[in-house]
Amino acid sequence: TKLLRVILAALACWRRPRSNAGKRTRTHVTRASRAGLADNPIVWASDAFLRMTGYDRDEVQGRNCRFLQGPKTDARQVAVIRDAVANEHEASVTLLNYKKDGTTFWNRFFIAPLRDSDGAVTFYVGVQMDVTDSVNEHGLETVLRRASTASPEPPKRAGLEGVL
Repeated sequence: TKLLRVILAALACWRRPRSNAGKRTRTHVTRASRAGLADNPIVWASDAFLRMTGYDRDEVQGRNCRFLQGPKTDARQVAVIRDAVANEHEASVTLLNYKKDGTTFWNRFFIAPLRDSDGAVTFYVGVQMDVTDSVNEHGLETVLRRASTASPEPPKRAGLEGVL
């Protein structure tokens, strides 16, 4: 829908605050999936997601995002995502994912349900950030600790209720 595209575009432009090192990182809305469809297929993927993963749009749309998982992806982190979808709540994880060419990247992934005016989940939106450089520089435990203690202000939701 037109409103979903507007929301996704707005989220795609959201910038995280500067880190202690003064670096600014960009977070991209990378995909949206339609709730209620079997296996929650991707219905929209950003150009940034396509560049990050090496896939073409026609290779990702209509598929569940688990194609990014591989032999070293932590099943416990995947279970957090499954629980969020099953129980219709937000979740944030750091996963080792795989690009189309087989190379790995560390993915800081956030998923959240989008609800209609009746409170029913209509879409899930996923925000993804490649944190490979941070993991390589500081180690996974440090990156996970920083992510778990960070408390960025959530996006303002006022005015969106009843619009979707």
